[in-house]
Amino acid sequence: MKNKGFFKKTSVILLVFCLMASLAVVAAGAAGVDDGTLSVVEKNSKKYFGTEKSDFCTEYISADGDESSFYRYENIDINGDEKTSVVDLVALALAIKAKNGGTDLNFDSSVNADDLAILRNVILGETDVEIK
Repeated sequence: MKNKGFFKKTSVILLVFCLMASLAVVAAGAAGVDDGTLSVVEKNSKKYFGTEKSDFCTEYISADGDESSFYRYENIDINGDEKTSVVDLVALALAIKAKNGGTDLNFDSSVNADDLAILRNVILGETDVEIK
């Protein structure tokens, strides 16, 4: 009779332990893979959710669902000197002229004058570009 009570208690403890372990596994699995950092900014009295597009650009989408969005650029370094300057603009222009690549700043799958305009504006201090 003593063994029956011991078996019941042991079974209950084992069952509770298994349930706790399975919940921990489910919670860890639900966390998933970190696919980036979500940030929130306020611009013109509206909130935007931001996700990193590249090491030099974050895409912000309106939190209220009105479909407005913009790219925010920082440290566009084309020539590898760790700063954004006119030298980067010249390097991008030369790459476009030589048709040997360059950096697609607006993510439209082509490197062209639109990318030069973005870089020029960033150099001049306009880091937010509306997405159309």
